[in-house]
Amino acid sequence: MRRLESGQGVGRRLHQWVRTLLAAAAVSVPMAAQGQNITISGRVTTGGGSQPMGGATVSISELTAGTITDAEGRYRLVVAGPATATRRVTIVGRMIGYKPIRRSIALDNTSITQNFDLERDVLNLEQVIVTGTSDATSQKKTAFSVGVVDNVQLKEAPSVTPLGGLQGRVAGAQVTAGTGAPGTAPAIRLRGATSLTGRQDPLIIVDGTITRLSLSDINSEDIERVEVIKGAAASSLYGSDAANGVVQIFTKRGAEVADGRTTVTVRNEFGANDLRRTIPNNNSHNYQLNADGSFLLNSSGNRVPKTDSISDNPYPRTFDQLGQVFRPGQFMTNYVSVGQRKGNTNLSAAFQNVSDRGVINQVNGFRRQNFRVNLDVAVNDKVDLQFGSFFARSTAGETDDGGGIFFGLRFLEPDIDLRAPAADGTPFNPAIRRPPLSGNVNNPLYYTANRRVNNDRDRFTGSAKLRYRPRSWLTAEANVNYDRGNNNFKALTPFGYRNSVGAVSQGDLDFQRDATRAYNVGATVTSVLDFRNWFTNTTKLAWVYEDQENIGLGAFAQALTLGAVPEFASASRDASLQTLPRSFTQQIRNQNYFAITTFDIKDKLIVDALVRQDASSLFGADQRTRTFGRYSIAYRLSEDLKLPGIQEFKLRASRGSAGLRPVFDAQYEQFALRGGRSIKTTLGNRDLRPAFSTETEVGFNLNFLRDFTFE
Repeated sequence: MRRLESGQGVGRRLHQWVRTLLAAAAVSVPMAAQGQNITISGRVTTGGGSQPMGGATVSISELTAGTITDAEGRYRLVVAGPATATRRVTIVGRMIGYKPIRRSIALDNTSITQNFDLERDVLNLEQVIVTGTSDATSQKKTAFSVGVVDNVQLKEAPSVTPLGGLQGRVAGAQVTAGTGAPGTAPAIRLRGATSLTGRQDPLIIVDGTITRLSLSDINSEDIERVEVIKGAAASSLYGSDAANGVVQIFTKRGAEVADGRTTVTVRNEFGANDLRRTIPNNNSHNYQLNADGSFLLNSSGNRVPKTDSISDNPYPRTFDQLGQVFRPGQFMTNYVSVGQRKGNTNLSAAFQNVSDRGVINQVNGFRRQNFRVNLDVAVNDKVDLQFGSFFARSTAGETDDGGGIFFGLRFLEPDIDLRAPAADGTPFNPAIRRPPLSGNVNNPLYYTANRRVNNDRDRFTGSAKLRYRPRSWLTAEANVNYDRGNNNFKALTPFGYRNSVGAVSQGDLDFQRDATRAYNVGATVTSVLDFRNWFTNTTKLAWVYEDQENIGLGAFAQALTLGAVPEFASASRDASLQTLPRSFTQQIRNQNYFAITTFDIKDKLIVDALVRQDASSLFGADQRTRTFGRYSIAYRLSEDLKLPGIQEFKLRASRGSAGLRPVFDAQYEQFALRGGRSIKTTLGNRDLRPAFSTETEVGFNLNFLRDFTFE
């Protein structure tokens, strides 16, 4: 694999950008001398002051100062006062799901009291988002469409899958079940297809971890909020991996808990799944009958079709075959979490147990246990640390018949009793085929009773982040995220297994072990400069490195010799029935740089621009880098034009580019062995580039009559 050589040049440019940024900021924002400390205190409540808001935040962004209210909604904030003239700052009281209150206060007294009475944010107008932006930004100030679903909305209708809550809450988001089997991850589509041959799912980020593994390991109760951006005009910040949009998941960290309190949540859910609808069966046939009602047979023993081929002869007896194969499947979820905040530390720990029998008789269903711990520590006013870990283990019984249970059921004649025993008295008769009939016919109950298919999976995710604020206007961050998953699949057809005509087979054994290891590390420098309350500039410079390794090892035994040994030791040694091994190793590396700047002019006009360069081993050897960009603008018309009944009216436009990385083997020459010779099947492409998508998004956001929104 060719080494990525473009990073050094971009790294030098990034170093020059940082030096320039620091020099400019040092000139424009001289550091003030420190004066006498000032204490700001008060209460945060709701409902006209009747209900305290424990866990609310009170902050002053100009001073990078903030605190959390206690169980009674009280807070106390100590800041350094100005040494010279009186300084005005903006203090903000905020709580998730409520409208924040901003007030301008003068630091002209050693003791200041400020109380906040928050109002419920029904339309989530004040959600703070970080996906696709230069820094944490109010949703009212984004120049592109962003969907946010918080834990309050997720609680209203808990979903089996972690992203099931997006359906109906984020415009253009479609979340559908893949196979319907318990434990399978949902398919996510934002707006529509962007590629004919590539993947259609969006980029998934969980607590900063760029994940390539299944979302079925994550439970919805752990989620604090989900942010969704759709299309290249919004997702340009993520470059060659984001043409299908971005879904970023943030899990609970205990930050919402009131200071000095510990909260314990216990949730148990029980229920049942069943077939909601069934396809009506045809209970008549098109065969000729004898006088006694039996089938007329020809000399070969086959039934004789009617000359008109019309199925109008009713079967004398029918069975509910769907009722024999399917059952109500009970499911159970047990969840317990502990959240705690004490001083400068907050913690969240959670455990979940899931059991889902599924609806197919004699299949074991799905079981999963997972455990998550998140810890945040504010070392001092300048340094914050964040840690996170997650472990999940699951096992699933499957059918692995390519849909044969569902497909073959439609070919079964309704007078066949699937529960009838075989001729030797063993359960479930496999020989149910009666000519003339399609070869798709089989007895699903015999299949599920004798074949054993298991899919076991375990996963570990770890993350760490360091945040350092050397100045009130400057923040540096470094993060490392690790994600590893192992999947073991085993399918056994036992020795002596019979097909639909009763023929005995030697069985087979299939095994596949897949391991995926991925990590991403990054560093960012963010400056927030306030130019005399006229406009604010936020600029971020970032570097991201991704490393992924996929390893697969498997084998398929075409025949077995011993029924009591369901392992490869009993595989046939016959030369015509050799065991077929398979394996693969894929190493993928990406290195990305980006710069983004945003100007917020008097909270009315927001302009931003970004540029990103990606270098990837998935690109062709002669095309290792690709550049993406975006520029956008938003105007909050309601800040200048007050209209009755209109709370927010924003016009916005954005134009950006994003891409999709090629699959691993797309750039390489590929060969196949045929007749003892290697034959080239794929030419390879040294000039292979990522799929490139450019989009212009123009729209508006209108929020009116307090309870309605239109986008």
